[in-house]
Amino acid sequence: MKNNLLLFSLLATLIWLPNAHSQVLTEIQDTNIELRKSPYYVILGGSIRADFGYQQIRDFYEGQGFDDIFVLEDHGIIGGGLLFGDGFSVELLGELGTDSDETRSGLSELSLIKANLGLHALLGYNVWKAERKSLFLQAGLSGLGSAVSINEQRSGTFDFNDVNAANAPLVRSWPTFTHWQGGLHFALQFKFSYPRSVLGSSDLDIRLGYVTAQRSKEWSLDPGQGLNVPSDRAQYLYFSSTYHFFFRIRR
Repeated sequence: MKNNLLLFSLLATLIWLPNAHSQVLTEIQDTNIELRKSPYYVILGGSIRADFGYQQIRDFYEGQGFDDIFVLEDHGIIGGGLLFGDGFSVELLGELGTDSDETRSGLSELSLIKANLGLHALLGYNVWKAERKSLFLQAGLSGLGSAVSINEQRSGTFDFNDVNAANAPLVRSWPTFTHWQGGLHFALQFKFSYPRSVLGSSDLDIRLGYVTAQRSKEWSLDPGQGLNVPSDRAQYLYFSSTYHFFFRIRR
């Protein structure tokens, strides 16, 4: 009888334990989803360029007394890029730089403001690669523009009864000088790649390039027409440094 009672108790325990300790298991989603660089990136930086073009217009500046328009100029750069295929890249860049000077001759004062604009489309190929470093050869086309504004001021005595008197003060703007043309663009781009991070990532590039138009072109005057108009060809050598900010996509 005791043996039967012991056997019954053992069977009851074995039946009860699974029901007492079992529970429904719920899958916990992994919140540490890996992110990686997308092939698209934003470009921000600057450049210093040695401007070998626009020599005739520079001679004109010097003839008017402007002597602070230097050959070396700094420009800001903004754009975007895409990595694709087996080591190829395409980049669209815009650059803008300004310069200014003032000069006084007798009673007259001249002030000059100059702006340079460049739009560049570059195709690159990765010719060398090491850990976190790579070298690209780039070639493409550029749209090159320059605009110059000169204002003149002359002191004098203002007569309210004779506003057109010979010695009345004078303030006037000269015609705006503009120069637009296309050119060829060649560059060596050395890139440093940094480790990936959750919040984003940026690569640094150092680029040495040369941009040149194929022929000279006369400057345009607006409004009006000009005689003995300077004729120049845009060309310059530059050194730039930019950051590449990559978008992130989930793997």
